[in-house]
Amino acid sequence: MDIRYPLVPKEESREVRRAIRKVFVEVWDPIGVMSDPEWPRDEYDGYIGRVFELLVTDGTDRQIIDYLLGPLIAWEWTEAESACRP
Repeated sequence: MDIRYPLVPKEESREVRRAIRKVFVEVWDPIGVMSDPEWPRDEYDGYIGRVFELLVTDGTDRQIIDYLLGPLIAWEWTEAESACRP
């Protein structure tokens, strides 16, 4: 197993990952689905691991922003292309 970041005690890792998830659900929510109580709370869980890794390896704010915005930019581009089709 290739560990790419410093080992973090398990409970501390869980706390940080819970905090990241809380930010995703309560603050970030780029597609605006968290206001729907029926929407699964795990919508953004796929991003948690990489954000955690960036945080523990002293990733820059720019790296975190680029990681989080990359899929959104691609999604918006796809939506814009779809809207332009006859």
